[in-house]
Amino acid sequence: MDPNLELPSSSTAATQSLALLNSEFVLEQSEAFARRVLSETKEADNLESQVQQAWELAFGSLPRPEELAASVDFLKAQQEDFATRNLKEPNVKALAAFCQVLYGSNKFLYVD
Repeated sequence: MDPNLELPSSSTAATQSLALLNSEFVLEQSEAFARRVLSETKEADNLESQVQQAWELAFGSLPRPEELAASVDFLKAQQEDFATRNLKEPNVKALAAFCQVLYGSNKFLYVD
C-alpha cells in the first residue's frame, strides 16, 4: 500500500503551457490587460512606461534594467511585425502578446 499524501506535489504538465498559448480566454485576458496598461500609463507612447506598468501590475515590482531592455526590444519587434502584416492596432496587439508572456512566466505562475 502507498502511504497517504497529506499534500500532493505540484507539477506542470505540457498541456497547461499549451493552454496558456492557445486558450481563447487567455488571449482575451491578455488584450484586456494590455488595454488596461495603456489606459493607466502616463506616457502611453513610451514603451518603457508600458513595460514597467505591466510588470508592476503582474508581479508587484519593477523589472530589472536588463528585463526592461529585453521587454522593450520584444515590444518593438512585435509592433513592427504586426504593422508589416497590416493588423489593426499593432501597438495593442504587441502589448497583448507581452502580457501573455507575463501570464506564462514562472514568476506569475509560482509563488516562492
